[in-house]
Amino acid sequence: MTPTEFVSDLASVSDVERTELATVDRALAKQGLRRLARGRSRPDINLMEGIQILCAWAGAKKLTDAAQEIERQRNFVVSRDHEADELGVVYEFDTEYLELLGGSLRELSGRNFLEIVAIVAEQLREGAYPEKDVWLSIEKGGSVEVVHKHKGGDQTIYFTDLNKKTLFQPRPHVTINVVIEGPVLKWIHDKTEGA
Repeated sequence: MTPTEFVSDLASVSDVERTELATVDRALAKQGLRRLARGRSRPDINLMEGIQILCAWAGAKKLTDAAQEIERQRNFVVSRDHEADELGVVYEFDTEYLELLGGSLRELSGRNFLEIVAIVAEQLREGAYPEKDVWLSIEKGGSVEVVHKHKGGDQTIYFTDLNKKTLFQPRPHVTINVVIEGPVLKWIHDKTEGA
């Protein structure tokens, strides 16, 4: 699917203005985060490019800063509280949930947010869990999470921001949180990898 077709269809599926996604797509392409057309050859959007378009739209405070938002999201990595590990605390729900993502905590530790989103999309295609039970939560200019509804309650993969310089960061008085539902992630996978 060409970038133009992908952006138009993604706008419809995610109920987002096409012009907003097109602005993000252009900003990513200008910074080399999406393959460009060469002559008459127009490369199809791949899975990571599709994920980046939607996640950059969700997290960027200014759409033309989409490339900087992708770099910011890449600095969020899967982590685990090392003090708790040393004390022998076992996070059963984390372990079970991460195994649904195709790996153990040790295997996924250090992977960035966008890599985990790609894994989630793949697992949704394989039917590892119902698409309605998974979503991303991206705060504009803030934190990112992957959440899975489970019989015991919501399970969340938390990410550590490698760019945080201090332990205490004052929170803004107003935050905007965007939720991207599992069916949209599955659609991105189907239109890129499943085509």
